[in-house]
Amino acid sequence: MEVDPGAVRGARLAAGLTMAQLAGPELTRQTIFLIETGKMRPSSRTLELISARTRKPRAYFLKPTAATGLLEPDAVVEELQALCLQQQFERAITLGRQMLEHPLAAPIEARVRQYVGQAMVRSSQPDDGLYQLRRAQALLDAERDPWLAVECADWEASALYLKEDGRALSVAEHALRLCRATKPPLPGT
Repeated sequence: MEVDPGAVRGARLAAGLTMAQLAGPELTRQTIFLIETGKMRPSSRTLELISARTRKPRAYFLKPTAATGLLEPDAVVEELQALCLQQQFERAITLGRQMLEHPLAAPIEARVRQYVGQAMVRSSQPDDGLYQLRRAQALLDAERDPWLAVECADWEASALYLKEDGRALSVAEHALRLCRATKPPLPGT
């Protein structure tokens, strides 16, 4: 992953860690040195370890693009996914909204809106979540992504359920039909 070497070093020093402490048993001190000097890019897993040990979000380390000052869109999607998995919904909403202020390719925008919608539903904001999820689904009409369509429909059903809306069951059944129709099947289904 493309990271800012100075951010890695700064986070390590702010956390009061030596290179060896940051490396821990999974990495070597040399690996940390190479990352901090920009001679090596960390893998996603390595960045996750650095993030956990320095108590900084992964997005803190990623390089912004020169044109917009924003993170690369794919990196933002990964970060949004990580924030949702870590149940850091407010941070996911904030990051997603920042990205949506700028033009994005339809597939990226759909993914950002899906994660923002998911975070909103999970933080008891079903109306705002429904808006984001429906916008994501509208983008999917042009960009075929059956797995994302299943995710959006599933979270839409959850939002409707929170609102005690009678349509929740039919939307959930629709999500299940979409899921069963995906080829290859969704992992973990």
